[in-house]
Amino acid sequence: MLVVWTLYTGNIFTNFNAVLDESKDYTNSTYSLIVKVPGEYYSLADFLNSRKEDFRIAGMPYSIVNSENWMNFIKWKHIGSNPLQEIITKPLLSPNQKIGTWFPIYNFEHNKNLCEGWFLYYLSTGNIKYILYYKDVPQSFINISRLDYLKNNGYIDLIRTTDYYNLYGLREDLYRPLVYKTNIIRVENSSLLPNDIQYLFCENDDMDTVYTSDPYLSSFVSDNVTIEYKKINPTKYKIQVKNVDNNFAFILSQKYSKLWELKLPSELDKSFKVQHFNANGYLNGWVFYKKYPNDHIDNIYMTIYYKPQYYLYVGNIISIITLILLSSYFIYIKNKTK
Repeated sequence: MLVVWTLYTGNIFTNFNAVLDESKDYTNSTYSLIVKVPGEYYSLADFLNSRKEDFRIAGMPYSIVNSENWMNFIKWKHIGSNPLQEIITKPLLSPNQKIGTWFPIYNFEHNKNLCEGWFLYYLSTGNIKYILYYKDVPQSFINISRLDYLKNNGYIDLIRTTDYYNLYGLREDLYRPLVYKTNIIRVENSSLLPNDIQYLFCENDDMDTVYTSDPYLSSFVSDNVTIEYKKINPTKYKIQVKNVDNNFAFILSQKYSKLWELKLPSELDKSFKVQHFNANGYLNGWVFYKKYPNDHIDNIYMTIYYKPQYYLYVGNIISIITLILLSSYFIYIKNKTK
């Protein structure tokens, strides 16, 4: 009754104090738990969601005020997890998230001792096609000067601009799909952390090189194969490799885990030695060493899947079968006692 009465009188926002500061009225507060997402973001969502490719969107600028991964959209009073992830169906990376202990956005914006090119490498190898630069975060964080390097060299273009954001697109030839071949693997002697990539790139300045510290791999230049893929779901991919004459390797731009598995047709198991490796400190890579160098293979079909998801499917099937059996048993007992 009390809740209904406050709704009826129109005082629920003031009396129930749905704000995150000392003000009682959400219209005067700095932040509120009740917000309206600006219409400009719905228009952006329509544009991004209509794209058919698999890609990620990198958020900028780094703007941590109180907690990692939280967003502070001060223009429309929001603080907390990013509500735009509910309306944009493509993966939207938080500018305040870290990979391991590394904050890539923060390092790009604040570490001016490094070359700017490493950030372009990070975007390209990470399946990132767009940069969403928020202009509705606290003004102290907004400084687009570090993007000038990418923009002035023609690596990114401004696609959309509003009072709330700028949307930049990565040059088409630099964008890499979710699964892509890599031509050069370089094996480092010491263990590789995600933040090491920025230093390695600045030393070598090579967009085609992938780095690893896997002691079971050897550095090599791969064959010029063609790789295509079909995404079944975020945990399962069908891969086709064409025109195989020698060794080759490819990257799956998903967070590295030993639980990602690759399944080859049984007739090809004896043709390759396959090694799953940690690429760049945080991505999945597979290298294929050909056992019979003189054999040409027109097409190889394989499947990559995340094993815990398989166990989840099996568990769901067992649960459904158990529910059906128990329901049948109880119905049988009930009919028998009549």
